[in-house]
Amino acid sequence: MSRAVEPVFHEPGYEGLDKRDIYLSSKRRVINSLVGELRRFIPSGGRLLDIGCASGELMKAARAAGWDCYGVEISGALAERSRAAGFTVYNGAIEDYSGRTEVDAVVFYEVLSQMNDPRGALDRAFSLLRKGGMVFIREFNASFHLRALSLSGSLPLRLLGLRPGVVHNWNFTPAAMHALLERSGFDSIEVRNARPSSGDPYGTGGRLGPLAVSVFKKIHFTLASLVSALSGGRSLISSVFEARARKPGSDS
Repeated sequence: MSRAVEPVFHEPGYEGLDKRDIYLSSKRRVINSLVGELRRFIPSGGRLLDIGCASGELMKAARAAGWDCYGVEISGALAERSRAAGFTVYNGAIEDYSGRTEVDAVVFYEVLSQMNDPRGALDRAFSLLRKGGMVFIREFNASFHLRALSLSGSLPLRLLGLRPGVVHNWNFTPAAMHALLERSGFDSIEVRNARPSSGDPYGTGGRLGPLAVSVFKKIHFTLASLVSALSGGRSLISSVFEARARKPGSDS
């Protein structure tokens, strides 16, 4: 785990984008994948807490799958959008969330990297989960993005306007995320390559455009999957990874 800049806990940068529909469309496949994970965990649905819930897109999909959803969101404007969709949302940081009802699952969807205190956020999530509950995480892979960022200054990439590295306050490697979850008390930890979002929601493709980014993502994910298989899952080089972990114990 490494810090890129001094942390500034601010409202999500995508809130003001005029291409909001394009952004959400690119994430639809990711949201459906996360809901699939929830269905496999508790097919009949349970109680979900979505940290950094934004306008509630994940919660809407989870609700349709039978889950009772609650959110935490630092942006007041986005929290209101989730509330307008019928969800109970706390406007503030997860560390300050005072909810006392235990939940079955907690989701961190590309938000740990933007927090002041990722360890504190995971500790709070751990305390909110019932015994046997699960945390589901999706994050940018620092092993890929910091290397990509170092290439951004090269002349060919500058001429094409390419900005392949996406970095935030904190940047995690899969190994660092595994260690962080372990320190917060979780067990049964699994970390794996994640399929990237479609299109180019972060505008990294410069003059080459979204199509070139999509083609690169498909090729790189195929390569990452091959490397993972050959290494027995030890080497994860995809641009994004997923992690899941369990709170020890059982309510049964």
